[in-house]
Amino acid sequence: MTVAFNENIPWKFNRTNYSDPWMYVNDIYHGSCIDVSEEGTEAAAATVVEINTRGIPRVLEIMVNRPCLVIMLYRPTGIPIFIGNVDNPAFFF
Repeated sequence: MTVAFNENIPWKFNRTNYSDPWMYVNDIYHGSCIDVSEEGTEAAAATVVEINTRGIPRVLEIMVNRPCLVIMLYRPTGIPIFIGNVDNPAFFF
């Protein structure tokens, strides 16, 4: 597993659809919660794997002033990499 975190080893993820030889796992975040009550039990969990590259990062800034749906696609494959719903843009300012 340490190979995935090493930015100096190229082509670690060569079996993926990405063509960047210098991708590496920068960090992994995990969160979970559980709610137990008389009505029953509810649980949720989420894991995020932060993948970086040694290349120059591109910054994208979006200004949203009304509710909208945001979808980001990976251009070579057209696969969605992010889908989000902004209900109250005033919350972020």
